[in-house]
Amino acid sequence: MRNLQIGSDKPGYSNTQFKDLDAQENSASSDRAKTLLEKIDFSNLSSLESSYDVSGCLKLKHFKALGTKLSSVAFAKGNLLEKVYLPATITSLAMVAPLSLTNVITDANQVNWVKNEDETWTHNNTNGLYVENLTNKLDNEIIAGDDSYTAITYYQMDETKMGYDTYRMLEYLYRLKLAVQKTQVDIAALEAKGTTLTPEQEALKTWANKTAGILRIQVTDAEWTPYEKVDVESAPAEPNSQLTYYELKNNMTYGVYDPEADGNDWT
Repeated sequence: MRNLQIGSDKPGYSNTQFKDLDAQENSASSDRAKTLLEKIDFSNLSSLESSYDVSGCLKLKHFKALGTKLSSVAFAKGNLLEKVYLPATITSLAMVAPLSLTNVITDANQVNWVKNEDETWTHNNTNGLYVENLTNKLDNEIIAGDDSYTAITYYQMDETKMGYDTYRMLEYLYRLKLAVQKTQVDIAALEAKGTTLTPEQEALKTWANKTAGILRIQVTDAEWTPYEKVDVESAPAEPNSQLTYYELKNNMTYGVYDPEADGNDWT
């Protein structure tokens, strides 16, 4: 068996009855399925929750679980994943050497069915990593009190090939954590003065306490630079008009390479 489809992402589909399925390496069905499964679709199984282990599925390429209540998914190390869709309830996001996962998906329309003007439907089924309330919010401003933020408290990216997107997810989680901490400090200062909190401030306090889970981060050997390294010896004699060259400044930031600046020489 290569394709396990129990759920569906088709508009209007819902399944509230299905709650559990064991695909772990040591499960009774593992000898039949674990090494062959390439696609798993749990979309819109709204009663499917808790953690899920598919680490025995060594050839898994597609995993879709939007519309579920899963809190974490354990994938095989050095997996072949190309497409991963995870729900907003995910609290632990861990990827170790996903060899074929090269981008995140920031547009929710790229993972859903979209209704066209002529009343037909287009199924966007883009490859990449999509985590509801995370990857679709990477460039958004953090607004204290907004409940539509990711529930992630553990973030691990080891040996990933998603380029700068790995950093974008990390930076977003950091900004969210700072917003939570600032809200907690502000509310604590008001309470220390004996101030009676307004309903809005009480709501912010509740939000901060709910969103304040310990954020543990591990990122190792992530290929996250958006540029390809070019050795000085192999640089072209003249700048290539089809490419933009950058140089690392102060060991921290990149800047556009100026061949006419002092010390720079293409020859």
